Amino acid sequence: MSRISYSQTWEDTDNLRQALKVDERSRVLTVTSGGGAAFSLLCDNPQSLTSVDCNIAQTHLAMLISQAAIFFSYENFLSFIGITDSPNRVCQFNKILPLLTPESINFWEKRQKIINKGIIHCGKLERYFRFFGSRLLPHVVSQQGIKEILQAKSLEGQKAIYEKYWDNRGWNTLMRIFFGKSIFALFGRDAKYFTQSNIENTGREYKNRAAKGLTLIPTSSNWILEYILTGRYRKNIPPYYNFKQWSLWRKRLNKCSFITDKISTIIKQSQEKFTHVHLSDIFEQFTQKEFDNFWHRMIPQIKKRGRVCYWNNLTNHRLNLEITRNFNDEKSLARRLWEKDRAFFYGGFTLLEKR
Repeated sequence: MSRISYSQTWEDTDNLRQALKVDERSRVLTVTSGGGAAFSLLCDNPQSLTSVDCNIAQTHLAMLISQAAIFFSYENFLSFIGITDSPNRVCQFNKILPLLTPESINFWEKRQKIINKGIIHCGKLERYFRFFGSRLLPHVVSQQGIKEILQAKSLEGQKAIYEKYWDNRGWNTLMRIFFGKSIFALFGRDAKYFTQSNIENTGREYKNRAAKGLTLIPTSSNWILEYILTGRYRKNIPPYYNFKQWSLWRKRLNKCSFITDKISTIIKQSQEKFTHVHLSDIFEQFTQKEFDNFWHRMIPQIKKRGRVCYWNNLTNHRLNLEITRNFNDEKSLARRLWEKDRAFFYGGFTLLEKR
């Protein structure tokens, strides 16, 4: 039975849009995951967008969110997916059944408990984050400390709050254990994402990255941090679910195809070159040889001046000579975007432009 790994998109999609600069002439390739990247890039009105995931559960999730956006009013959409409360999401689901494929209907009818809890909360990683924020975090950081860090009005204020409530033995120990490889790989992310990591202590690394998110990036507007710390959205929601962006992408879903396959297969089989490619953090499980082979296949399929971006998490593969010959490494812009990235837990961001 297929399992949803991510029911949300854990990337700063505002940064993604700034990096790729999609327009009406763009042919976009993206990774589906929780759907947020596809929805965000549709806001920029591409000519076409292909959203790919090798996990069919992610495809069913994105298609359900898409059809809900088409069918419901904005308020009912938010309540159905789980951002706001709803008395009966299964009843809402039954109303959009005619819009779904038979395969999606079969998939979701077996998961009505998931629907009733709100589909944005059902992923493996989301459940991990919610357990962290609701069950464990309150034992090492007071509710006052959590409230103050999310309401801080300046970086100076954040640093003072962090030193007062957060930077203690309990917090440091919790981060090292809960986001250490053995626990995180078992309950949070698939173990394959850790196989190529050259970071010995992932818990300590994520603790340091969390310090960046709590002290160097504004917290009062960070929907990612808010969800991790509280398990829900209160003040902030992902930008692709705010009314302005929602109103744009729901009208452009006819430009989007959700496909279940390996992204390398789609690249190989595409009859036209892509102008913009978002690869999320797919290289986490690649060996250096697999990374090189992937680029060997992809380089011919990217148009001149086409842009490709991806996040580095626990691995940082070397760009070989073939890549550097064919692409300009936009290090300056990538660094600026990464430094303000609200998805603070990534180790880096790479942006390339085809020569």
